[in-house]
Amino acid sequence: MLTKDLLNYRNRKDRVSPVFIAADDPVLGSLAEGLIEHFRCGIGSTLGDLDEEIGEGSWSDHFLTPALKKLLADRCEEADDDGEIAARRWLVLQGAERLRQEGKQKTLQDYQEAVAASASLALAEVKERLYGDLAEFRIVKSFDPITPSALLHRYNCAQVQGLLLQAQSVEVRFKGASIADKRRFFRCLKFQRLLSTTSPGDTPDEVVCHLSGPLKIFQNTQSYGMRLANFFPYILQLPKWELTAEIKLQQKTQSLVLNEKIGIASHYKMFAPVVPQELTAFTEAFNAKSQDYKAALGEDFLNLGKQSYCCPDVTFTAPGGRKVHLEIFHRWHAGQLAGRLEVLKASPSAVPLMIGVAQEVASDKKVEPLLAASSWFDHHGFVFKNLPTPKAVQQALLRHAAV
Repeated sequence: MLTKDLLNYRNRKDRVSPVFIAADDPVLGSLAEGLIEHFRCGIGSTLGDLDEEIGEGSWSDHFLTPALKKLLADRCEEADDDGEIAARRWLVLQGAERLRQEGKQKTLQDYQEAVAASASLALAEVKERLYGDLAEFRIVKSFDPITPSALLHRYNCAQVQGLLLQAQSVEVRFKGASIADKRRFFRCLKFQRLLSTTSPGDTPDEVVCHLSGPLKIFQNTQSYGMRLANFFPYILQLPKWELTAEIKLQQKTQSLVLNEKIGIASHYKMFAPVVPQELTAFTEAFNAKSQDYKAALGEDFLNLGKQSYCCPDVTFTAPGGRKVHLEIFHRWHAGQLAGRLEVLKASPSAVPLMIGVAQEVASDKKVEPLLAASSWFDHHGFVFKNLPTPKAVQQALLRHAAV
């Protein structure tokens, strides 16, 4: 991710426009290749040394160098700090204070050498290692390689992500997407724990997704903003899309409008995001105990009607092939629960879906009466503490089948 000072955009009236670069430009490609090679050969060096060498090289004056350098530094894995540096620094400082109070050294050089000797280190080692846990002194342990073209695409993507950190609201419209595209989009949306509502667009195959921006959230705005920024590369994977966002810059709200024509290649691989381990553990535990249904991570995209869509977390398949889906509502998705219950109330048997609601959500003073008044939830829903248990889900499946 790029910091504010590395973002490059233009303001025109009420519109903000990122300034993109040509990812196929041979000159920029040469610059990117040189910087990538510099980091690739820098394993074992400190980040400070790498930065200093770049500042002395032929790339230093190029306007892209600071941003590309930041993106490449993010791909470095630093050697672990086990706390020894801070402990060693404290011992050196204690020894230095003791020697200062004794006042036996006549010159600064004598004093510094005495401090190093008291720590059983050479003076050069003390100077090099005393603050080795600061960013510029951290040693590069490994570097995740990247091609020059991919790095330039990554730069363009980061320009948009940096602006989305200041978003008040975001609307994504997409059309021409396959079932797999939609399933991936909504699974990634849920994985990033973003607050959203979905509705049909102007054409039968268009979907409109409204996302709350971090500046609309009153707590954990930085964390939420990062999740929204990290979701943008998934939007780039859609065949035809348009993003409209309200961005607050320097106390002024401006519009950001982008579509697939910007030509940015996503750096995310085309598969579903990593599934939480606890969900995988649940499916394994369920299958070990159940003889009637087999559980698998949800891969279906369900149109519930009434402008509502669902990407189930888990799918249960009976021996005859009949499927029942489970959608789990944690606190990040509590705002969507009322709408989901309203849709399912209108067509209780149209979709084979069950809902599991976390206890902290179910006990909310606004949610509790909704669940109590929902006859649909009585037959197709259940409450869990941390994660649904196989026993609770088996009981829910029995109630669901009895309706």
